[in-house]
Amino acid sequence: MLGNFSLNMLYSLKLKSVGKNNKKIKSLSKIIGILFLKSNNMGDEMYSAMECRGFNGKFKSRHKVKLNLNDYIYCAITCLMIGAFFVI
Repeated sequence: MLGNFSLNMLYSLKLKSVGKNNKKIKSLSKIIGILFLKSNNMGDEMYSAMECRGFNGKFKSRHKVKLNLNDYIYCAITCLMIGAFFVI
């Protein structure tokens, strides 16, 4: 849901800007701020819904999750792509 919301915001920003946008960081910071507020609101709504269903805040896991090499590679590639966005 949050991903679709962010994609819609990026599409609308792209449609509103004509030509090349030289202020990518300023536009991105506005989008990140709005996404933070939206995610905070969605989190509060989710917390209220789970509290109504009797969730007590404790989560039981059957096994412990450990990061492996593929997880670190994925994080590195994601960081490189974000860095390339600001350079290009």
